[in-house]
Amino acid sequence: MCIRDSFYTQDLEYEENLNDLWSLDLTKASWCRVKYEGTPPLPRSGHTAVTIGHKMYVFGGVELQGGSPRTYFNDIHYLKSKPEEPPFWTEIKPLGECPPGRTGHSCNVYGEDLIIFGGKSNKRLLNDIWVFDTRKSIWTRLQTVDGEPSSRYRHKAIVHEDSLILFGGITGGRLGHLRFLHKLNLKGYDGEDEEDEIQDDEMNPARNVARFCYY
Repeated sequence: MCIRDSFYTQDLEYEENLNDLWSLDLTKASWCRVKYEGTPPLPRSGHTAVTIGHKMYVFGGVELQGGSPRTYFNDIHYLKSKPEEPPFWTEIKPLGECPPGRTGHSCNVYGEDLIIFGGKSNKRLLNDIWVFDTRKSIWTRLQTVDGEPSSRYRHKAIVHEDSLILFGGITGGRLGHLRFLHKLNLKGYDGEDEEDEIQDDEMNPARNVARFCYY
């Protein structure tokens, strides 16, 4: 995640549990381990991290034991990084109902909100959509008008203007489900889901894991 002229990263692999923090100075092309204050998230993998302003928000992930999932997290933390101040970790205590713990989900920024979709929890694939208001620290589950995409994890999603666009992932259903692009209208959180199919397979290949998706 980029904050000012630095790129921050936590462990994102599925091999072991880590909670170290590293920064890449984009002007010098050099890595360094970040010294921070506060209490960091517990060691985990398969979480998401996004930035809003000077804050990097970390949500979810899984704790592994012997290579197998042990605990699915639904906690949310942010790292505040501002000039002339040491980075500081803070855990948020949301109000009301929270989404189930998960790994392999997507998290995107829309204004001052985080949009969470799908993932995997206790061998169960998810297709729920949650919004976290970073100003009020409140989770809200969105109910879409025209249904939801099939349950999946390790997919990719981007926000373009007022739409969340979803592609790929691993699903428990037939592989053909993953040939669809899903576009969710976020304006006013109407929850109108549109499903577009592209007939040309070469232009729209199925992907069980969509590694990169940028706009």
